[in-house]
Amino acid sequence: MNRVVVRNFMLLTQSLNYSVSYAGESKGVNMKTYQYICLAVTSVLLQACAITDSNIPSYSQGLGNVTGQNGRACIRVTHIDSYGTLNDRVISIDASRNYYLATIHPGCPNIESSMGILLQGRFTEICGGRIDKIRTRDGFCSINKIYEFENQEQAFLAYDQTKLAIDESRKSVE
Repeated sequence: MNRVVVRNFMLLTQSLNYSVSYAGESKGVNMKTYQYICLAVTSVLLQACAITDSNIPSYSQGLGNVTGQNGRACIRVTHIDSYGTLNDRVISIDASRNYYLATIHPGCPNIESSMGILLQGRFTEICGGRIDKIRTRDGFCSINKIYEFENQEQAFLAYDQTKLAIDESRKSVE
């Protein structure tokens, strides 16, 4: 959405500059004054766009709020039975005793369509908040946070609550 807004503001600025230069030829309008006004208006509007994006929580923030955890849980790699992707930012991990949700940094290549992943951490475990990595067929992704749950039902309930809060935040911004 921000790219569309930025593009529209740039087009608006260009059209204002054109009309100012046309008006300036006939009425003696100071071109620099209009350019500064256009720059100020564009800067304020872009700042407003940046502020609205920061009001939308990330999955890491949302899961932290819902669970009260700090996201620094650790999982022994040998205990992992299976994994799945809930979206392009959250991975569910079924370990032998507990269930985990791991958030990943944006820009993970094809995580949802990868047939397999390789988890890379220090020694024999991966932890949240330590920038351990997931390797997919197309590259690396960094793990942001990991949250621990007693079972899959609790994990999915926390995920659903977080997704609902994020969706509501997006709707209030629009």
